[in-house]
Amino acid sequence: MEMLRLKEAFIGHSFFLVTHRRRYSMPLDDIPKVYLIPYIYMDFQRKYISKLLLFIDILIESFFELAVLLKERPDVVISTGSEIAIPISYMAKCLGKKVIFIESLHRVNELSGSARVIYPIADLLLVQWESLIDKYAKVKYAGRVI
Repeated sequence: MEMLRLKEAFIGHSFFLVTHRRRYSMPLDDIPKVYLIPYIYMDFQRKYISKLLLFIDILIESFFELAVLLKERPDVVISTGSEIAIPISYMAKCLGKKVIFIESLHRVNELSGSARVIYPIADLLLVQWESLIDKYAKVKYAGRVI
């Protein structure tokens, strides 16, 4: 949803969207290229298999994300977060691509888990609240982006 709010910024540029395949996803008809990758729901109440399921999920998602990166060869990966952002950002960085992360508007006091994991490799990490620039040296305040 947040990335779709930014789509006007990409007009005139070649871009594509990578997102999870879910029944409740937003309509994506006006996006030129959309890659829907599998989403595996994991029941974390079953602790004895949750780590195995998480590992399998990451492997499946990573395979599809790497395939998209190799096919499209983007110069920059821009993400607004979620668990999907982590593997694709790290793969992009390994391929020598720029990584830009835009933190969610509702993150006022702390970075999200995804932002904290991507922080070390991000070329640019934008936050939407000034309160975060004193806590994290590498972030840039961008005002309301989304």
